[in-house]
Amino acid sequence: MNLKNKTNQSYTMEAAPFASGGEGEIFKIKGRSDICVKKFSSYKKERISKLELLIENRPHHHTNFAWPLEIIYGGNNSAVGYTMPLVTGYYSLGELSKFGVGKKYENELAIFSRSTKKG
Repeated sequence: MNLKNKTNQSYTMEAAPFASGGEGEIFKIKGRSDICVKKFSSYKKERISKLELLIENRPHHHTNFAWPLEIIYGGNNSAVGYTMPLVTGYYSLGELSKFGVGKKYENELAIFSRSTKKG
């Protein structure tokens, strides 16, 4: 499947996903070893707003997060997912929370929390 970003850069995804989650599937991009695509299983307008916030507030000093880089679009120019770094040897956010990592970065991550004044 061919997808593109808002500047019309084209990405060709591998045929089968290498991972999946609650929001969709993750595909490698042909010819790229640094980024991958998370393709949504369904479109939700509020998800796009959340992505725009995440992209604008990317933690530049933490390079090992699979953080959204850019929104990608399908053939009808609707948002279908996003690109993110292809990270290996990782822990999920759920696993990190068990280790107490959230406390260490609590102030930086407050902007994304719905239970704070910043979020």
